[in-house]
Amino acid sequence: MTIRSHMTHSTLPILGLAMAGAMSLAVPASAAFYDVSFTNPPAAKVAHATVNLVDGFSSSGKMVVLSGIGAGTYLLILDPSAPSSDLSPLGAATYEDKVHPGVAPFLDSAELLFGNALEEVDLEGMDPGNDGYWFFGPNDLDYNQRVVGGAAISMVPEPTTFVAGALLLLPFAVSTVRTLGKGRRG
Repeated sequence: MTIRSHMTHSTLPILGLAMAGAMSLAVPASAAFYDVSFTNPPAAKVAHATVNLVDGFSSSGKMVVLSGIGAGTYLLILDPSAPSSDLSPLGAATYEDKVHPGVAPFLDSAELLFGNALEEVDLEGMDPGNDGYWFFGPNDLDYNQRVVGGAAISMVPEPTTFVAGALLLLPFAVSTVRTLGKGRRG
């Protein structure tokens, strides 16, 4: 009772908002989903991938090759020796799981590897400062199926982030409505 007597109805919404803000800042996000697309001018988009990054390393993902060599769907193959690079399971490429969003190129020459039990496809960056990328078709041991093009990476907001934000602001909204309703009655 003594706490309630010291607070007015106008301070409750501010207190709720401050608590929601503090809770949202208390949990740092170390994981994020990214969309990666590869295009080969003048053709349209050749491949699209979604990759989950945890502290700069891919932890899961999927690539859909839309057209051309290796058309199909492939899962990310994780490098067991990350952060060092390793030879792919089928021996087609040297790969690692490191991704550098915001840097050109965002992949270095040890690429992201996607595949299944029979095939591997990969995407790698060219030289530092060159925003060009190589896409290698299935099991390209002799580099005959490589395609040069451009790639883009963008962060994808997780739906749970929006839901959590809405739930944190719900008490603020309810107390504001109650306060406004009481002000009209009085």
